[in-house]
Amino acid sequence: MTKHLFILLIISIISIASTKAQKILVNTSSGTSVEYNLKAIDSITFQNNQMIITLYGGTLDSYEMDSIRSYNYTDDNSVGISALESRNVQGLKIYPNPNNGQFSVDYELEKDSRVDIILYNLNGQQVYIQTFEQVPGKYHEVIDVNNAQINAGIYLIELRTSKERFINKLVLNK
Repeated sequence: MTKHLFILLIISIISIASTKAQKILVNTSSGTSVEYNLKAIDSITFQNNQMIITLYGGTLDSYEMDSIRSYNYTDDNSVGISALESRNVQGLKIYPNPNNGQFSVDYELEKDSRVDIILYNLNGQQVYIQTFEQVPGKYHEVIDVNNAQINAGIYLIELRTSKERFINKLVLNK
């Protein structure tokens, strides 16, 4: 149960969208997008460099991690709040990607917020976290994980505030 909750956390890029249900959208590097209604998903697991989505009824969809460009989770349970009004984080950029263990995270905050930048390995383990207490404004954070005993490989990077989560794939070539 904990692993499934963690996986939902990992793939969540929380934003308010004009949908009526909770959905997960998987965007691949080939340009294909597949949308899943969260109520139809039994489980999401990561194993052997693959993301496996199991739907109720036994249907399996599998994606190579290298082929996934992004995951998006949408949930519109708000009333009277437009997408632009609800977003605190704007202009998120993570570069270079791939990198040698040092990379930049640029973003803009509309409101005071605690910002966590977290790296997860493909087993779902948190391997790095850095926290910032920020006021509204533009930020350029240089993250250096070379002294954190993190191996070269594919990771998921999360930028998290109290109300939003953004997840991207990050490749370290150390």
